[in-house]
Amino acid sequence: MILVAVLCLLALVATLLVVYPMANVHVSGKGSDSDDALDQATRALLQGRYPYLERTYLGNSISPMPGLLMLAVPFVILGGSAYQVIFWLPVIFVILARLSGSSAKALWLLLAAIALGPALMHGIVTGSDYLVNSIVVLAGVVLTMHFAERPISVPAKAAALALLGFSLSSRGQFLFVLPVMAGALARRAGFGRAARDIAFVTIVAGLVTAPFFFVHPSEFSPLHTVHKLDVFPGAEVIVPALMLTIALTFGWRSDGSLQSVLEHSFLVLMFPVLVVTVGGLLRGDGLGTSAFGVLATMFGVASYGVRFVAPSANGT
Repeated sequence: MILVAVLCLLALVATLLVVYPMANVHVSGKGSDSDDALDQATRALLQGRYPYLERTYLGNSISPMPGLLMLAVPFVILGGSAYQVIFWLPVIFVILARLSGSSAKALWLLLAAIALGPALMHGIVTGSDYLVNSIVVLAGVVLTMHFAERPISVPAKAAALALLGFSLSSRGQFLFVLPVMAGALARRAGFGRAARDIAFVTIVAGLVTAPFFFVHPSEFSPLHTVHKLDVFPGAEVIVPALMLTIALTFGWRSDGSLQSVLEHSFLVLMFPVLVVTVGGLLRGDGLGTSAFGVLATMFGVASYGVRFVAPSANGT
C-alpha cells in the first residue's frame, strides 16, 4: 500500500508539473494569481524590499501574512511557491496515516478529498497556497498536541511550537484555532503547561508578524482581507466576534483530545466561509468565495474524515 501511495502522490506531482505551466499564463480569467502573490512577496522579502507593496498581474494585493512568506522561501528559491505542495502532500499523508492507523485509509481519504473537492485539484494545478496553508497549520496543531504531555527534548518541543507560530502568521482566521487548542491543552497537560505553550506560540507569531505591520501599518495588506466578510452591515466585526465566541466555547468544553481540537477547529474555520458564501449567493455573486473553504479542508479530512474511515481511532 505504501508503494501505491507513493505512485499516487507521484501522479499528482506529475499532474502539477505538466498542468501548472499551462495554467500559469498570467491572463485575466485563466489560472490564478495566488501563486504570483506569494512568489512576488517572497522575492521582495529576499531582496530586502517591503513585500506588501507588491501587486499581482491582476492588480490584487498580497493576502498571505509573513509566516507563510518565510515558509515559502526555499520553494521560491528552487522555482516557485506552487511546488511546495510536492513537499506538503506527503506530510498530510503521514498525518492521516497516523491518525487513522492505516496508510490505505490515509490514501483513500486524501484521494477522496481531491476527487470530491474540485477546488482542491484546481488549487494544486494553479499553484494556489490554500491547501498548503491548511496542511502547515494542521501539522503545527498535531505536533503541539502530540507533544503536550510526552517527554521530549526542549529543542524538539520548541521547533513544534515555532512551526505552529509561523503557520498562524499566515492568514488571520487561523488565529481562532488558538482558543480551541488552549482549552484542550489545559485539559490534557494542565493549565500551567498550556499557558506556557500558547504564550510561546503567540510570541512567535507576533515576532514574525509585528515588524511587517509596524513598518507600514497602512500598507499591511493582509488586514484588508477582512473586507471579504462585508456581506452585511457590521459583518467585519460581528463575524470575528462570533468566531472568537465559538472558539472559546469549544475550548472551554474540550475533552482534551486531538480529535476534538481538529473537529472544533474545522467548524470555527468554516464559519466565515459559510457566511461569505451565503452572502455571495444572496447577492448573486455565485459560489466563487466557497474556494476559501480549502483553507479548512484538511482539518475536516483529519477529523470527520478519519472518524468515518476509522471509527475506532482514538485521535489522541
